[in-house]
Amino acid sequence: MPKQTFFKLNKEKQEKIITSAIKEFSRVDYDSASINKIIQLSEISRGSFYLYFSDKEDLYFYIINLDKKRLFDRIAYLLKRENGNFLNIFEDLFIDIINYCKNNNYFDFHKKVFLNMRIISEQKYLLKPNELEKDEILKSLYSNINSNLYNNHSKEEILETFKFMMMIMIHSITHYFLNESDLEEITKKYNYKIKLIKNGFNERNN
Repeated sequence: MPKQTFFKLNKEKQEKIITSAIKEFSRVDYDSASINKIIQLSEISRGSFYLYFSDKEDLYFYIINLDKKRLFDRIAYLLKRENGNFLNIFEDLFIDIINYCKNNNYFDFHKKVFLNMRIISEQKYLLKPNELEKDEILKSLYSNINSNLYNNHSKEEILETFKFMMMIMIHSITHYFLNESDLEEITKKYNYKIKLIKNGFNERNN
């Protein structure tokens, strides 16, 4: 998390630092990314960098969390659209994320994020199951799930199924970045897995 001095900067300066960091993290893998390059692009001093962030990892995960917030905002929107039926959002969510990664200016950054799970594991990105309740964003998302639709399932079962579907989605997106030319086949296999989970969940709900 950035230090308070970062948030005291005007929005234009904040954006310049973040954009510069994304360019550097897009250019090379995380381990090779240079703080010197980031501060040159940002036109700040090295001393100023450490007034804003503790280190390179601090900056990296701040950017990741901005994407995480966008992701969960999209999930919240889809949940509201589907009247709280979380089982119905994952086909559209997968395509939404792929299109977002393909159509913005930071394709290479997102590709490196998904392919470099050594630095940013699925667990660190979405939190471990036993930490789920501690995450305010995920708790907020759960409030948009209509648990009345799943009378035969406990809250824990709903959350764990939601988490599992998220993990399958992240795995499929990572597979896409490994095989960009096979999106149609990857989407087909992904939708098949999601359908199996939906059918099993609904069967027990009846």
